[in-house]
Amino acid sequence: MGSETELKFQLDPVALQQLRRHPLLGRLKQEKARTRLEKSAYFDTAEGHLRAQGAVLRIRTIGRRRIQTLKTTDEKAGAWSRNEWEWDIFDDVPDLRLLTDTPLAETIGQTNLQAVFSTEIRRTTYLLSEPGWTVELALDQGQVLAGPYSAPVTEAELELKSGDADHLFQLALSLTQNLSARLSLLTKAKRGFALLEQAPLTSSKARTISLDGAMNATAALRQIALSCIAHFVTNQDYLAM
Repeated sequence: MGSETELKFQLDPVALQQLRRHPLLGRLKQEKARTRLEKSAYFDTAEGHLRAQGAVLRIRTIGRRRIQTLKTTDEKAGAWSRNEWEWDIFDDVPDLRLLTDTPLAETIGQTNLQAVFSTEIRRTTYLLSEPGWTVELALDQGQVLAGPYSAPVTEAELELKSGDADHLFQLALSLTQNLSARLSLLTKAKRGFALLEQAPLTSSKARTISLDGAMNATAALRQIALSCIAHFVTNQDYLAM
């Protein structure tokens, strides 16, 4: 199991092209950018058991390679970090045997999974680094497909590969401060479920903040602040109505 800490930004096509030409990319990138087509199928039960547990299960196809990924919420880290398991497989359906050492182990054998929606994304990735930190920048353009519905995707993701999260936030600020970019917690999985349900936009309540006695005042304040920011970001589309 790994843990991913990332920031996601919604962009318009013009801002995406501006980000591709940002001078920081030329200075910080460690290798040539890679572009590839990624097709992903997301799985759940008809009753939405995985979604109810805060879990996302997908199979991503890149050329001949198939990657099964499980992501779950990290209650201690809040909205900005998720637990992640990843395996190479050889089929278009999930290999349930690989989930036996995950939080889904007790329930997955009693459920019938089906593909509920999919994505088709052209992704360009840059590995950005300085002494003490490494961040992967992914620029995504494509669509989410759910039954007869579809929605465009134009976004940037910055994932911390090594170093302190402060470097991730500082890099995100430097890259986006002059662009039409909007911080977002809307994952492709959330987009897919929203398309399926065709439900009206509603507000979201704040999540419970996870604090413990081992935290000092600085760590506790940071956890509270991140939760407040996440609450605002989650509701920004509703507030703009």
